[in-house]
Amino acid sequence: MPICMRCREDKITSQFSQNNKQCKSCKAEMSRIWRRQNPEKAAAANRRAYLKNQTQRRQRQREINESRREENRRYARDYRARNIDLLRAKDRARSNRWRDIPGHVRRAYHVKHFYGLSSSEYHALIDQQNNRCAICNKEQEGGLRVDHDHASKRARLLLCDPCNVGLGKFRDNIALMSEAIDYLSRNYHELPLVGSAIDLLSKAQVNQIRRLYGMTASEYAAWYIAQDGACAICKEKPRGVLCVDHSHESKIVRGLLCRTCNLGLGNFKDDVGLIATAIRYLEKHQ
Repeated sequence: MPICMRCREDKITSQFSQNNKQCKSCKAEMSRIWRRQNPEKAAAANRRAYLKNQTQRRQRQREINESRREENRRYARDYRARNIDLLRAKDRARSNRWRDIPGHVRRAYHVKHFYGLSSSEYHALIDQQNNRCAICNKEQEGGLRVDHDHASKRARLLLCDPCNVGLGKFRDNIALMSEAIDYLSRNYHELPLVGSAIDLLSKAQVNQIRRLYGMTASEYAAWYIAQDGACAICKEKPRGVLCVDHSHESKIVRGLLCRTCNLGLGNFKDDVGLIATAIRYLEKHQ
């Protein structure tokens, strides 16, 4: 049997690494000692090894997580059930500590963490835009929001809340926003109402659309059938009922929209010019 050059013990071949005169336990002990004595070099070595096999390591970790998913979930549920009071106390303490931090410090942390902008870069954007929204060119009390590309995670410019939410509701989709402009430009007096009454709405919803829009259940059903149950802008069929969209000036019902598109129009104030400006903004920062 081979003898380890460090501990001088006779050990079987399987306890040695290939072409190594030290046994595996002695080699591991030497490695631990070196890492304790050279933490910076050890961290650099770990980083090099990770980058060299990054794809394989991530794939392996995904496979491990997938195989242990149910086990991990069960353990997490059991742990939370056993320690619910302790975890709630920790949550409250963490929330209290966060609330005690000044608002401008919290905002700077949020901007840096989610968008990668330092406080100086954020304030440089404010000065560059003269503290006005990049789309509607209006000031907003409480500060502007950082708009970013959801695909690349890259920060674009600063927007007011309505314009930022409006872009989000239209999913930064230029084609969808162009369809919204066409929708707003139609002559709604000439749209046909076809079909017969069907049971689409609850009693509370029937009362609500009659009170808010002067529309009966039969008229709603006619719009619904004419649109084949799909949103008039994105053409998707939501799980729930479609929202009634109307002109806030003339009070005329324009059609039925999904909640997302309806909120998108509302945040852009039904303004075709504003949506067109938002489209140019997206095209510029693609």
